[in-house]
Amino acid sequence: MDPTNKNRFHARLLDAVGQAVIATDPLGKVIYWNRAAQELYGWSAKEVMGRPIVEVTPSEDLAERAEEIMGELSHGRSWMGEFVVQRKDGTTFPALVTDTPVHDEQGNLIAIIGVSTDITQIKQTEELRRGEERFRATFAQAAVGMAHTA
Repeated sequence: MDPTNKNRFHARLLDAVGQAVIATDPLGKVIYWNRAAQELYGWSAKEVMGRPIVEVTPSEDLAERAEEIMGELSHGRSWMGEFVVQRKDGTTFPALVTDTPVHDEQGNLIAIIGVSTDITQIKQTEELRRGEERFRATFAQAAVGMAHTA
């Protein structure tokens, strides 16, 4: 496969992925933005290319954890965690994010690949489960109390 076709093939592969795949240069400027990222965040690839990722996907959590994340990436390790992230329209959602460093042959950091998934439904399910557990615990305590007074 010639290099041009190979690059197109790789781009199609990344567009087929169901999660948002975003690449930045070492300074945090967007260099790749797949179709799922467009759908999740509301920005087109054209709108975000060359812009700082922190402007495009603002997150208070990210600012607080940037040192931790960059520490892992600078040591060649991936980082995974949850953030509340903002879309273009200003709405927010919880995201599970995995950031992975990309190095050249000399070991220099040349890019960071971020894969993110909206975990809103997972969070809602967890909250429903916790509410149900609280209800069951309260009901069990009430039933014990009723049994003793009967």
